[in-house]
Amino acid sequence: MLLGNIFEVSIDYLLKDTVVQERNTEKGYYVSKEMAEGFLAFQGKTHKYVSLGVSLLILSTIPYWLFDQNKELSTFLIILIATIGVGALVSAVLLGGHQYKVLSKEPLLLDHHYVKELSLKYAHTKKKYAVVMIVGSCLSIEFKLS
Repeated sequence: MLLGNIFEVSIDYLLKDTVVQERNTEKGYYVSKEMAEGFLAFQGKTHKYVSLGVSLLILSTIPYWLFDQNKELSTFLIILIATIGVGALVSAVLLGGHQYKVLSKEPLLLDHHYVKELSLKYAHTKKKYAVVMIVGSCLSIEFKLS
């Protein structure tokens, strides 16, 4: 046993002719709970800016229909709303998140307890929004049928 400890090998390796070495060599980047939660919060913030920007760009067409008599006002409102929408999109891109770049480049290693915790949180969120998804799919089916 002392020789095994000195050379950092198992007793099987020292005594047997053929050895099957089992090593748990998981390669990847270890992600702490704090970093994972920070990344999820950062992603949520980024998605909010992107959705706001896209929504404003879509809504910027409304003044064209509302103020069709006053072209100057409608043009001004279109430019204003579209500029705010583009600003929100640019903010999402420039938001930062450089500390999370490594998470997209390497395989991730997470603590098994934290993975279970995230799975439970995901299941709870899925249940919470199940009604919204069902209503949305029913409305889309009704829209397609009409």
